[in-house]
Amino acid sequence: MILCPDMARTKEFRAGGSFFDIWGCLEKTSCTRPGQRRGDRADAHSCALRAPMNYFVGDRPTTRGQQIVRAGKIDGISLAVAQPATGTLYLQCVVRVFGTPPTEATIENTVTMSGTHGATRVPLQWKFDPKDVQFARTAELWLGWQGDRELELAEEPNLF
Repeated sequence: MILCPDMARTKEFRAGGSFFDIWGCLEKTSCTRPGQRRGDRADAHSCALRAPMNYFVGDRPTTRGQQIVRAGKIDGISLAVAQPATGTLYLQCVVRVFGTPPTEATIENTVTMSGTHGATRVPLQWKFDPKDVQFARTAELWLGWQGDRELELAEEPNLF
């Protein structure tokens, strides 16, 4: 939960439409707790927002950071699309091998979706060199989305 002491700042959080107004303050002029209206207190200029429950992907690339890779290959990512989605998904995966010397490579894919909903698998192929399997390996997945609204996922994407 985010408590916004300045009502003007709530626009920043609600810009993507994914934050929920817990107290219903944004429909009123202002409030400091449920049911309280602007005239109830002289300093009543705050609002409480709850962060989104789902994972949202927008036009700015986003990542959840590095994931350890134990398998000798990456076949793609699995998505749980929460709401029907139409648009283009941009994927980039930064693959790192911590050998001597360390190496880094990227793989990319672009997928067009039309009303996609539910479990979805997106190919993103990478096979590690057999000599690299002995070293620590990570993959950092970056996602970007262009559509009529943000891509809403029921959970974070997973490599498979």
